[in-house]
Amino acid sequence: MTPETGESSDALRDSRGERPKLGGSGLIWPSPQDWERVKRREFCAICLDGGPSNVLVPLGASFATGAPTAPLPGYVCVVARRHVVEPFDLPSSELQQFWQDAMIVGRALSRLLRPAKINYEIHGNSMPHLHMHIYPRSADDPYVGRSVAWDVMFDRSAAELRGIRDAIEQDCVWEGSSRRPLRNASESGNESASGHSRAT
Repeated sequence: MTPETGESSDALRDSRGERPKLGGSGLIWPSPQDWERVKRREFCAICLDGGPSNVLVPLGASFATGAPTAPLPGYVCVVARRHVVEPFDLPSSELQQFWQDAMIVGRALSRLLRPAKINYEIHGNSMPHLHMHIYPRSADDPYVGRSVAWDVMFDRSAAELRGIRDAIEQDCVWEGSSRRPLRNASESGNESASGHSRAT
């Protein structure tokens, strides 16, 4: 399992039908043409499946997701509703809402778990659909002194995931944020989805 995909995807095969290989510093793209193809919405594994899996809370411009197995107990991935590769590809109102959504999740995790620090990461090297990894870090987590490498995994119970969901929902209330999709995102035809069925 990788942080980018959660599982293998046929959308990540190159023109020869082979999966790109991971190098020491990340994905080695087979060719510029293959990378351009993989970035398109019609090849996006998240979009093809109608949205991300393990949705905890639908937010204004994104979905807060949390799988039962994760690299840290409080890990959440915020996945954009609209298929874009880079944050700056979002229309202005959705860009602002995406960052607000991520900060709602970060603040909720901070209140719930009291971590030493929260790390925020955007990559998209192997899953080019905008998503942000949110890692609540603690002084005794297995990645102390290094980045989260996904080489240690935690099983999370349904009750633990409900606790994370409830904390995010409560933070939406405190923030006064709408959890409804922004009008532009839902009417664009470019929106990725309804919020189900694909790992991030």
